[in-house]
Amino acid sequence: MADTGVSRRLEVNIRPPVAKPGDTIVATVEGVNLDETVVHLDAPDTVVISQPHTRVVGTGTFRQSIEWTVAHAKKGTSGTVEITTTAGDLVRKNLCKIIA
Repeated sequence: MADTGVSRRLEVNIRPPVAKPGDTIVATVEGVNLDETVVHLDAPDTVVISQPHTRVVGTGTFRQSIEWTVAHAKKGTSGTVEITTTAGDLVRKNLCKIIA
């Protein structure tokens, strides 16, 4: 996106910070004057997430929530899900710990 002198902003809020099988992870993405914004969830092999891991959420100015359900986690393990949001050169990384 060309520099128009208008500020750009990308904010991502993840809740809950710790989840278990059956819980829903919610990423709320707020963008102001952004290029195409993509959210990607990366889970360890011990965790199964039920929805698509990569989503395009918007361009320009927007607010959108994405939900993922922790379908399964290997019993007795814990792992960290990393959620990366990119909009051009802006990148935000967030974590959610999964406990089985």
